[in-house]
Amino acid sequence: MLEADGAPHPVQFIIDGRDGTLVLRGGREMFQADEVVLWLPDDGFESLQVLVRLDELDPPEGFLEDRHLAYHGESTATRWARATPTEARDPDGVYDGGDMLAPNRLRAIEPKLCKLLNSDHDKLRLLVTRTLHTPIADPLIVGVDELGFDIRAGVGIVRAKWQQELDPDTAIDEIAARLDQP
Repeated sequence: MLEADGAPHPVQFIIDGRDGTLVLRGGREMFQADEVVLWLPDDGFESLQVLVRLDELDPPEGFLEDRHLAYHGESTATRWARATPTEARDPDGVYDGGDMLAPNRLRAIEPKLCKLLNSDHDKLRLLVTRTLHTPIADPLIVGVDELGFDIRAGVGIVRAKWQQELDPDTAIDEIAARLDQP
């Protein structure tokens, strides 16, 4: 949920793996606001509240449009923005927004990793079940980073974490080995 000067607006975002900023689609009212806050995952006491600076993307780079489409499907929102965190808070404290920005160290090989994970649906279903401890009927991997992977499922995007951080030099072999585990 995005709040623009206190008014709620549902948005869907992706993370730009180059720098960790968020890219989202929305209406023009979000650009007219003096204060823009993202509530992650939703508006609630336990949620992370992220104060962001919005910069309009007109047009966004093609790979950002493709990534947004892979994660969220078609959208009726017409404006694109890059959201850069400036400050964040949750029930445990206040944080510098810059501390939230981290590039995806696997970005250069992410398409290969998605293709590898999606290449055998039976093995993928087993990996997802082992990782999440619950089955997902028809998982599709849409993103991979050193900490985990993003699954498009019937309920939306589901995040799964690796047991240990992946190294860019060995990620392909490590994922192939995990897919081959019974």
